[in-house]
Amino acid sequence: SPLPFATIFVRQIGTGTTANVDGQFEILVPNGRYDLVFQHLGRKSVERVVIVENKMTELNVVLEIQEIVLQ
Repeated sequence: SPLPFATIFVRQIGTGTTANVDGQFEILVPNGRYDLVFQHLGRKSVERVVIVENKMTELNVVLEIQEIVLQ
């Protein structure tokens, strides 16, 4: 299911965005190769390499639950 307000960071340009309430996001970058880091509280971070061309690219990313043990 969608993760509202997950963060998406573009490593090469040092900026990013936040997903909306439906888990959707948009980042405008020049054509090229980018490393995107997806994060959400309580989930394991995921890094994906994306090749951006002159068209919209759709990504579906799954962030697994990260178990945290409090002592």
